[in-house]
Amino acid sequence: MCNVVIIDDDEKVRKGMKAIIPWKELHCHFAGFATNGQEGLTLIHDTQPDLIITDIYMPVMNGLDMVESLRKDGITSHIIILSGYSEFEYARKAMRLDIDDYISKPASPQTISDAIRTCMNKMPHSNHEYIVDWKESAKPPLKILHIHDTHSFLSAIRKADCEQAYALIDYIYHYHEKDVFNQSVCIGYGIEIWNLITSALQDLGLKTEDFFDDPFHFHQQLSSQRSWAHFSEWVKSLINQICTHDQWEENIKHRQLVEEMIHFIDGHLSENITLHDLSAELYISRNYLGQIFKRVTGESFKNYLTKVRMEKAKKMIQDGHYMIYEISEAVGFPNPAYFTTTFKKYTGYTPSDMINRTMQS
Repeated sequence: MCNVVIIDDDEKVRKGMKAIIPWKELHCHFAGFATNGQEGLTLIHDTQPDLIITDIYMPVMNGLDMVESLRKDGITSHIIILSGYSEFEYARKAMRLDIDDYISKPASPQTISDAIRTCMNKMPHSNHEYIVDWKESAKPPLKILHIHDTHSFLSAIRKADCEQAYALIDYIYHYHEKDVFNQSVCIGYGIEIWNLITSALQDLGLKTEDFFDDPFHFHQQLSSQRSWAHFSEWVKSLINQICTHDQWEENIKHRQLVEEMIHFIDGHLSENITLHDLSAELYISRNYLGQIFKRVTGESFKNYLTKVRMEKAKKMIQDGHYMIYEISEAVGFPNPAYFTTTFKKYTGYTPSDMINRTMQS
């Protein structure tokens, strides 16, 4: 049984996750929650959880500072960051802190459950719950692949960059080529690589079954590997199978288009951004852009734009250096009253309420 704690200042998120995630099915025990990083430190030291799910932006102490403190204290729990605001610098810091996954809000229960399963497959004691008919000794070593390896591999799969993905497989091969073949370690690598591949496919809105046979067949093939050379060639064949698939090129183009849209949003957040503006910027019809954006991200352009604006507003409030009208203008709301209405609808609090909560904390 895996003990899990949730650290998030949003009560709706805490209650929602406790209610909608199938904890029993995942063989997880919900061990408690905290509303900020400081409370989180106390909770984690008291409960010693196997898995921590945390937000970044919280009063008193943010999630990354909390994780940094935990790592300094020698806490090696698996960690999933569930954050509503995607920014490269925060993702990069998370990588340095050995975070298992970095998920953007809002995330579906399936996405969160899959991330939890990925973490649990890295826990030696839980392997028997997920792998059918594998020997008891064939348990994946803890965190075989470092976080920078996993992000590099995910990036390569998403971009259909076979050579970049092969580089990680070659690294594994050369690292072990002079060692006696260890099937347990090989299976550990295979599980992590399978989870990374399925995660990349899901992120791109693709179904694993369109690319591979059922997971049991994969597990059978993995268990049949008898040398590092054979394992390396087998994994490369899986990667090639993905990158040369008919669905891949179109999906990559769609994702690149959405990345351009997000880049435009990030650079013009204080302006009145519309799909019409993006249509003119990218020379693509407004309706088509809206359809592609929702297909790739799982949410409408309007909802995504509101989310990014509100998460930036939360951060500015928590920084404590801005007036409400300044925050309103910075996130594209020339009318502070409308900003207040939207902010309360998104967070459950008015900006003034959140300022008071931050000051009291």
